[in-house]
Amino acid sequence: MKPGSTGLLYDKAAFSRCLLDTMTKKTEISMSALEAPYSADDIEARVLGAIRVAGLDPDRCLSPVELAALGHFHSGGFRASLILRDLAKTRAEDRILAIGAGLADPARMLAASPGCQVACIDLSSDYGVAALRETLSGYQA
Repeated sequence: MKPGSTGLLYDKAAFSRCLLDTMTKKTEISMSALEAPYSADDIEARVLGAIRVAGLDPDRCLSPVELAALGHFHSGGFRASLILRDLAKTRAEDRILAIGAGLADPARMLAASPGCQVACIDLSSDYGVAALRETLSGYQA
C-alpha cells in the first residue's frame, strides 16, 4: 500500500467530485437517441414474413399460442410468460402495465387468458406501431 493510501480501490474524494460534476452538468438526450438502439427497420414486414415462414396465415385471426414463437423475445419465451402469469396469479379483473412491451405478445397472452386489461408502452415507436397494427389487423385472439 502506498503511503497515505486508504487501501480503497478508488479515491472517494475524486469519485465524489466526478459524481457532483456529472450531476450538475446539463445533459440533453434526444428521444431519437434513446430509441435508436431499440428500433427495427421494417418490423411489420419482418413480422408478416415470419408468420408466413411459420406456415401461418396472417389474414386469419391468430391466437397468442400460434404467435408464441415469434414474439416472446425474452429468456424462456412463451413458456416463461405462462409461468410468470401463473406465479403472479393474474386474474381477469387485473389491470397490467407492460413496460418495454415490444410487439406486445405477452400482453396479448394476458388479455386472452385470463382476460385482464393490459396497457403497453415501449421506447421504440417501430415496435409500438407494429404491435398496434397486429392488434387492429386481428393477429391476436
